[in-house]
Amino acid sequence: MKRYLSFCLLFFCVLGFAQMHTYDYKQEIKGAKAGEWKRFSLPESVYAKLKSEGNDLRIYGITTEKDTIEVPYILDKNHSKTELLPIPFQVINQSRTSEGTFLTLKNPKKEIIDQIELTFENQNFDRKITLEGSNDQNQWFTLLKDYRVVAIKNESVSFVYNTLKFNESEYLYYRIFIPDPSHEIQFVSATVNHRQKTSILIYEYESQFAVNEDKKHKETWVRVQLNTLLPISTLRVLPQQTHDYFRPIRIGYEDSIQTRKGWQKRFVTIASDVLTSQNKNIYDLSMQMLDNLVIRIDNQDNEPLQIKAVEVYGTHYQVTARFPEKQADYFLVYGKTNDYQPDYDISRFMQNIPADIASVTLGGIERLRQSKDENTVLATNNKNWLWGIVIFIVVFLFYFSFKMLREKK
Repeated sequence: MKRYLSFCLLFFCVLGFAQMHTYDYKQEIKGAKAGEWKRFSLPESVYAKLKSEGNDLRIYGITTEKDTIEVPYILDKNHSKTELLPIPFQVINQSRTSEGTFLTLKNPKKEIIDQIELTFENQNFDRKITLEGSNDQNQWFTLLKDYRVVAIKNESVSFVYNTLKFNESEYLYYRIFIPDPSHEIQFVSATVNHRQKTSILIYEYESQFAVNEDKKHKETWVRVQLNTLLPISTLRVLPQQTHDYFRPIRIGYEDSIQTRKGWQKRFVTIASDVLTSQNKNIYDLSMQMLDNLVIRIDNQDNEPLQIKAVEVYGTHYQVTARFPEKQADYFLVYGKTNDYQPDYDISRFMQNIPADIASVTLGGIERLRQSKDENTVLATNNKNWLWGIVIFIVVFLFYFSFKMLREKK
């Protein structure tokens, strides 16, 4: 009977150990100390191996008694945040002349700004605007000259570009001139913002790009390929042209979907903007996990632009963990399909996480399981073996049950 109980105990221990090792990869966490908060960033080699949209990350500790501890953590996928802070402004003057419309805005608190979004009643317009700043309304300094704003609305196109973007400034007054001799433009409002970005580490990723011309649709396609799957937050496009240009663009990526005709490529739009000589052509993208980007440039009736360079930037996922009081060897594990997002207490008390947390490093990547293809082969080869184990356990239990009944009789 004792041997029977020992066998069952050993069997279930093995099952528990196997459940812990249902992940594909592990990395040792170096520098983790009992009872302390620690922080680390996921390196570029990890992202392509994540599954379940990153929900498959776990931190486990193995104590000297061989007990297993699960460590609670917070995963920050987008700790690089750009916020548009609205700045209270007053429109103190609006006047018309034979040349156009003048708007004067007052910045009561003299706050730093770098964007003014204009709203018009018109659905179609194309104007080149001048923006000036002053502290006394006598001496004006030019911030933007011939800055183009455009709106196109018809059956096939709906496009608006009405945001003035300029270097940070803090004048008391701002004056906008809209060329409009025929007084067609109907001004509605002006929204003033300051783009505030958190100070974090930004990485430039290695990439290659290729340019193709679609003459039929008057488009230039710029396909950017990264070395692996990575979190992307910023894109910069550098045309070679020195003359003025203004082209609507769509930024997205290509993937494949299965149809009746087989797998077909498709373009998925992330953002719409303009490629223009007026700006630095830097585009903030909501954090995307991608290995490619596609930029579609609408050339309209112009010659295609020559693209000199494309730069791709991103921030690495950041993990903040609270390690328990027990001494243990800690590991980061990942790579499990259809895993669930863990639910830890610390996610409800973010305000109590210390501001100053020391960083730790990760060791090399170690494989815990075979790849999917290898697992498929093993599963096929070992199916009969697994059935044999099940039959053996059933026979084993039946034998001891029958033996116990005979002894009672």
